[in-house]
Amino acid sequence: MKNYISAALSFVTGLQFMVFGANKFLLFFVPPPPSHPAAQLFMQGMFGSYLAGFTGLIEITGGILLLISRVRFLGLLLLMPVVVNIIIYHIAYDNPGNMIWIELGLLYLGLSYLYKKQFLTLITIR
Repeated sequence: MKNYISAALSFVTGLQFMVFGANKFLLFFVPPPPSHPAAQLFMQGMFGSYLAGFTGLIEITGGILLLISRVRFLGLLLLMPVVVNIIIYHIAYDNPGNMIWIELGLLYLGLSYLYKKQFLTLITIR
């Protein structure tokens, strides 16, 4: 049962990251500009430099890794800073805004809970 839940969560999360990562390159849908002035500056800096492309590449790579069961944990590690940044950005500047970041955060937390043994091995001191 755990494998089916892990596969379903990984598929939805991985697909979501691949689509939004590809959107940074292809721009097949453009979100409305944020209303907060600091958020507008952040977005201008991100899309005016290499940062959007780099983040998109990490999102696509992490999404692909989530779909492969042997390297799923590596995908979780790669996407952790991206997820934390998305959540902090939306809490600070885009609240209430679109609520897709809540769904993304819950999916990531659910997957992380399923791989808690691997996370605990990273923080244990031997």
